[in-house]
Amino acid sequence: SVRQAVNDGLAERAKAGIKVRQPLASAVINSPNSISKELEQIIAEELNIKFAVVKKADELSVSLDTNITQTLKNEGIARDIIRNIQQARKDAGLQIENRIKLSLFSPSGGLNMAINEFTNLISKETLSVEFYATPKAYGYTKTAIVDGQELIIELEAK
Repeated sequence: SVRQAVNDGLAERAKAGIKVRQPLASAVINSPNSISKELEQIIAEELNIKFAVVKKADELSVSLDTNITQTLKNEGIARDIIRNIQQARKDAGLQIENRIKLSLFSPSGGLNMAINEFTNLISKETLSVEFYATPKAYGYTKTAIVDGQELIIELEAK
């Protein structure tokens, strides 16, 4: 079943020590039953993988491609940054639908690389209409730790 495939995949992630927020490239799902494209998509979303390959087999099993490329690592960092921005919005008393002005900066080259690569995703997910990688002294500032590095988040309602 789909639930079992998801549970197996999540157990594989846990065993490998990979957080669900970290996207992975793919998974092979061996299944005695055929799985529709829609269910395949649900499994991929639940396991945070780019695509699933379903193969016919006697029993259900899931194996993840745990090779994390730099782009996948950066996407995982970007998603962690988004989570921190959403928390900062909440802490600043903003509503989820409020458009914001956002500034992100870090002494970490790794965080800056992820921010640069996924600027569009971060802006879209956080409804940022203005986005800067330099201090702007906006109304609310929060320091977060992402991937073990310091990130300063500044934001205010647009």
